[in-house]
Amino acid sequence: GAVLLRLSWQKWANIIWDYGRELYVPWRITCGQVLYKDISSLFGPFPPYWNALLFKIFGVSIMTLALFNILLVAGITVLIYRFFSYTMDKRIALFTSAAFLSIFAFEQSNLEQGIFAYICPYSYSVTYAVFFSLLAINLFAAHHQKGRDVLWGAIGALIGLTALCRFEIFIFLGLAIALGFISKGIIERWSLARFLKAGALLLGGFCAPVGIAYLYFSTQLPLSQVASSILGFNDHWLETLEFHYYQFTTGLDHPWQNFIIMLTTAACYGLVIIAFKCLCMGRDRLQKSGKQWQGAILVLLGFALYARVGIWILYFPYDEIFRGLPVVVMLMVGYLSFLLWRHQRDEGKISRLLPLWVMTLWGLLMLTKVFFRVQLNSVGFVHAMPAVMLFIVLFHGFVPQYFERVYPRSYFVQTLASVLVMLIFIAGLRSTVPVYQSRHFQIRAGSDIIICAGSSGPAIGEVAAFLKDVDKIMGKNTNFVAFPRGVMLNFLTKRTNPLPYIIFGAAEVIRFGDQEILRSFKERKPDYVILANDGICPYYDPGLRVEFNRAIKAWILANYYPVWPVHPEMGNMITVLKRSE
Repeated sequence: GAVLLRLSWQKWANIIWDYGRELYVPWRITCGQVLYKDISSLFGPFPPYWNALLFKIFGVSIMTLALFNILLVAGITVLIYRFFSYTMDKRIALFTSAAFLSIFAFEQSNLEQGIFAYICPYSYSVTYAVFFSLLAINLFAAHHQKGRDVLWGAIGALIGLTALCRFEIFIFLGLAIALGFISKGIIERWSLARFLKAGALLLGGFCAPVGIAYLYFSTQLPLSQVASSILGFNDHWLETLEFHYYQFTTGLDHPWQNFIIMLTTAACYGLVIIAFKCLCMGRDRLQKSGKQWQGAILVLLGFALYARVGIWILYFPYDEIFRGLPVVVMLMVGYLSFLLWRHQRDEGKISRLLPLWVMTLWGLLMLTKVFFRVQLNSVGFVHAMPAVMLFIVLFHGFVPQYFERVYPRSYFVQTLASVLVMLIFIAGLRSTVPVYQSRHFQIRAGSDIIICAGSSGPAIGEVAAFLKDVDKIMGKNTNFVAFPRGVMLNFLTKRTNPLPYIIFGAAEVIRFGDQEILRSFKERKPDYVILANDGICPYYDPGLRVEFNRAIKAWILANYYPVWPVHPEMGNMITVLKRSE
């Protein structure tokens, strides 16, 4: 973790994509604006208001949030280690926490994005929600150790805080904890009075943070909008799924094809178990007279299968390695359910199995957003993370334990499993390290420094030139809108966006409506518009490639004219347009 932190220092943020929202919104909150009233948002209020508090205390800077989220990464690592050291053992806890650091926390497999990692993510709503979820599940495990019912109140509060971060993660956590709560009560034969008491504490804890948020925003918004706003509930989510990007990330673009890939990848995982079986059987036969030739064949076959899996991990596209995770986690849910039923009178085993079962349920539910295409260089960096931890638990814990029970002195299985897990770490680092090493172009804005990929060349140079000469290009005391993304430029120049809308992606346009956004443009008339990144269809191009915000683009190009750079071209990262008088 320390090595990756040093390698990635100040190379976490993306200059154009969504991370700018995570800086701009809390900055505007510190200036007196109110979320949902003055600034639109798809997500819950906790992350921007917490980040605004950090800005108030430590200053408005990228590093303020980056340093806090380095601590958050450390906190998540500790929670993972503590949970699996209790439910499994310290060896597995070490491997799972190392997996989080090497595969997820600093993940950067895309030169142009870099928003799917934990220090400067596309949305702090997901990373904060994951932290609260892991803390809640750890407290669920702690209840077995300490038996204090007051912990149900703390768990409920953490579920409430998760609800104020990310709606879908709140639903997943709430379902997992609720099933664990009911199962615990049934297994331990709680009386009705204890069920009611614990349930009241759980519900009361949940209502505390949500109620405070509701009371505050009820003074700022119409009551009909408060609940849906603070919970980040999107009633247009089905429409959002119709867009290609969301179809691709969920795997719904080719569901049957992706389902077959999922099963095929899961079958590759099965080769590991077959390889271990062959090695164990071969070792036994080598020690029996007359069966040495069978043992030799089995050992050779086992090593051949094992080597094939190792080569597959190292040379198969890294994004495809985890496509079979849904099958693995579903099998684990079934297996742990069987163990809970089998050992329901063994208090010692239940105290470890039940929290692990809750974690597995949460991991399976988290996968629903990427069920048919589990990839880590997208939202899978959050939604697939628990499942990868459980994958390690299965192949580094349960599988070796099974072979050690059935085949005495088969300790080598544990070693071979460790090697395969380390190969996964190597494969992940092999895609991440070169990306960080390629980033050496510094963009400065006041005290903020962002180190970008040098391979982006002139495009990144344009952003640096804009930030340096913004007063010459726009004059002082002017405002602008970056379209469809690029609100990071507002933050770095400390110039406001006069609209309540700051990002114009598919989700935002569907949620708030293109006509409402267009009305806001017409009423508030920003001084300048910056066409950035995927907004760069040339200002003279009547084609306007993206359908969902076609009307908005058309209005911008009809009412604004280019002023910088002098010769705007298709390759420009940003094009500055001024309002026609």
